[in-house]
Amino acid sequence: MAKIALTGHSVALALVACACALGTSACSSSNSKSDDSNSKQTTDDDAGGSATGSVKLADCDGRTESSAMPITEACGTFTSPTGTKIQLGPYGASMDVNVGKGFENPDPMDSPTCPGFAALFMEDQNQTNQLLDVGTQPCTDDTPNTGTCLNMTLYTVYRPATWPKGQIPVVTWGNGTCAQPEGYGSLLRYIASYGFFVVAANSREVGTGADLSKALDFVTAANADSTSPYYGHLDLTKIAASGHSQGCAAAAAATQNDARIQNAILFNGSDSLNDSKPFLAISGDMDVTGFTVMKMQTDLNAAPGPGAFMYYHNPSGATADTIKGHLVLMLTPDRVTQQAVAWLQMEFNDDAKAKAQFVGSNCGFCNSSSDFDYGEKGL
Repeated sequence: MAKIALTGHSVALALVACACALGTSACSSSNSKSDDSNSKQTTDDDAGGSATGSVKLADCDGRTESSAMPITEACGTFTSPTGTKIQLGPYGASMDVNVGKGFENPDPMDSPTCPGFAALFMEDQNQTNQLLDVGTQPCTDDTPNTGTCLNMTLYTVYRPATWPKGQIPVVTWGNGTCAQPEGYGSLLRYIASYGFFVVAANSREVGTGADLSKALDFVTAANADSTSPYYGHLDLTKIAASGHSQGCAAAAAATQNDARIQNAILFNGSDSLNDSKPFLAISGDMDVTGFTVMKMQTDLNAAPGPGAFMYYHNPSGATADTIKGHLVLMLTPDRVTQQAVAWLQMEFNDDAKAKAQFVGSNCGFCNSSSDFDYGEKGL
């Protein structure tokens, strides 16, 4: 079974996630709306009777975001740096930066090497600069949502702006090499807006998976701490791991080694698990993994547990970027957002409509060969 495990720049291209798309659009085009949401609030009625309280949701504009001005307000829509305005899910989403004091990870001290690494993709320089903007390093800010830099030893949380009634599942996320959580901010907000709690280690070198497990130590403590804003909101019997590139290897390792994690979504790194736990693996044309449809199908068939794969075609990106297939979730996250949410809804919410997307001869994802090839086993 093909897996890529790496921990730093010395293994370079094979697991990268740094280029181009800080906060690119993260909702499916079928869910996109162009209406003005400045006055929108999520209430019990807005969320189908499954939300608590009411929070005013803003139109959040990622084009103006920086390390000095992170977007921590409650978002109902999100405009990516490329100008795409997208509609988030029924709960909206908020981000909390530099959380988790007391559960620190090692600082990779990688700022000197990341600009050269990001340049390998030859993507838009302004967006690449925004992705690499983590403020002055090393950063010691440890008060949430204050300061002007990203503390690489701590975490970023993406959560529903309006908490659903009852406890919600948790996703622990791993960044790719030289990428920060906001490089995936649209995708992670989108997931959160459908009633999931995402905790992302800020570190840009997470290949062993240890940072993803430490993140779960943090949220477990926070869920039991009556002074925490997350107190009592999290269902720690429902945990997934996910990540991109080097972070994908981290998610695979954490899933296989941490009994708390039930399943994984693997973006552009590993195409299976050496474990009986379910997984969704994603790769495609022009990916540095070198995977093919046949290889992903073969590795799925050989995997000990159930799973599925998606192999994407026609990746977007700069003409000069010959490995832009590695960046589908960053450059065009709308191509993977519905799939990620449907997977989590199927695995954790026993959602029949979500399962119908994955299972059956006429499943929702079965006839999308112009966009991606799909296969599943045992779901």
